[in-house]
Amino acid sequence: MPKWISSPVLCVLVLLMGCSSHRLSKRLESFHFVLRYGVHAVNSLDTFRDTLTVAVSRDSLVAIPFALNPEQLARIHAELEAIRIWDYPDTLNPCVDQANSSVQSPYETIILTIHDGRRNHRIYWAAVCGRDTPRSRALRRVTNLIRSWIVNDPRYRKIPRIQEGYH
Repeated sequence: MPKWISSPVLCVLVLLMGCSSHRLSKRLESFHFVLRYGVHAVNSLDTFRDTLTVAVSRDSLVAIPFALNPEQLARIHAELEAIRIWDYPDTLNPCVDQANSSVQSPYETIILTIHDGRRNHRIYWAAVCGRDTPRSRALRRVTNLIRSWIVNDPRYRKIPRIQEGYH
């Protein structure tokens, strides 16, 4: 390729990459979520307030400062976009036929509230049975990733031990 073509093409590519990176950066600045999880969804990670609230017993919650780092937020944003989270219904119910499902008790509830600067979306999922769908498996994979970061974080490990099986 002649040099007089390659220089302008290279400049345009660099400019486009910079614009794309700037747009992603702006989207990540306004990306926040609250993940409530566990029995009765009492545990929560709130990236609006940078707090983690954990049940340490049936009647006791502990809230601590807890912020995800920018790489973790970017990863969650990408994972949620990859599973097309904005297309999820407000209530995710893999137990289509309750009569033929094995109901677990107590059961985990997941409530995910997402904000990206333009849109808000809240998904309620009571995992009352063992039946999965592609959407519930994808959402569980993302929420398990977030929860793995939480339980492996030293700040979480300093919280008094959870009692009575609530987690």
